[in-house]
Amino acid sequence: MDNTGKDNGIIDLQIQLAKLSSSLGTLLQVNEQQHLMITQRLDNILEQTKKTNGRVTKLEEWKSNLNDELLEYKFIKRYPKLSILVVSITAIITILNLYILISKL
Repeated sequence: MDNTGKDNGIIDLQIQLAKLSSSLGTLLQVNEQQHLMITQRLDNILEQTKKTNGRVTKLEEWKSNLNDELLEYKFIKRYPKLSILVVSITAIITILNLYILISKL
């Protein structure tokens, strides 16, 4: 066999290698573009998650403040008889104080 057969085979391999290298370069570019797109989407998701967490935190604080403000109402609702008793005693004491004040005049 002469060297031209080997040379042609080497040239064919070099051509195939060049095509594969070109294809690999294209695939790497596409992969990098997709990676950038995914990274941008993840950044958007992260930003939206931070906003949502901030809103949830504000709502939890609001709920906590509301629960503190409604504590007396919850007590009245849970113990209505005791609440009526407290109001009645307060009214009686107020009336007695007014009576004592008027009788001193």
